[in-house]
Amino acid sequence: YIIFHDQDRRHPLTYIPLPLFCLSFVFFLVTGLLTRYALRSFRFLFEREKEHTQLVLQKKQLELIAAHNRELSDKYTDIRRLNHDISSHLTVLSYLISIEKWKDAEHYIDTLRNTKENRL
Repeated sequence: YIIFHDQDRRHPLTYIPLPLFCLSFVFFLVTGLLTRYALRSFRFLFEREKEHTQLVLQKKQLELIAAHNRELSDKYTDIRRLNHDISSHLTVLSYLISIEKWKDAEHYIDTLRNTKENRL
């Protein structure tokens, strides 16, 4: 028996049999260790899920950035093509003006206007 020093020795919890005390101690010790293990496992799983969610979000962001970059690249190509076309048209107009073919220059400008209107 384990005797607790209590003023009132008639209290029913004053005397606890030693095997029951040891068994209770082992039970609470094992329960505490299992609880700690379970909490650590849940924390690990939670962290893994959090990392997975972050990776999914990062992948989605990279896909959006890649799509945006493709759009920008396409727009840049269109702008370069337009600049090239304008430069060619100005070269033609400059040549027609230099040889004083005013009517041909006017006709070329009208053709450009009609082509532009047909594209829109």
